[in-house]
Amino acid sequence: MQTRRDMLARSASVAAALASLGLLPQAAQAAWPQAAFEAKNMGELMKALGYSAPAESKDVSITGPDIAENGAVVPVGA
Repeated sequence: MQTRRDMLARSASVAAALASLGLLPQAAQAAWPQAAFEAKNMGELMKALGYSAPAESKDVSITGPDIAENGAVVPVGA
């Protein structure tokens, strides 16, 4: 029976082998949208991800308090 510890050890060894061959960083960088993380507003973010800019709608409204007294419980309505 394979335990969780054995699976993590094998996964780490496979990741180390891929990294030593130079395969892991290239695959990770290909999936990393750098421009999306550098975006300063919603329009730039959506453009970097390949989507069109969101349109404003009066059909959806979100309500919430201006200042939350307790950060663990903030009532928000939609």
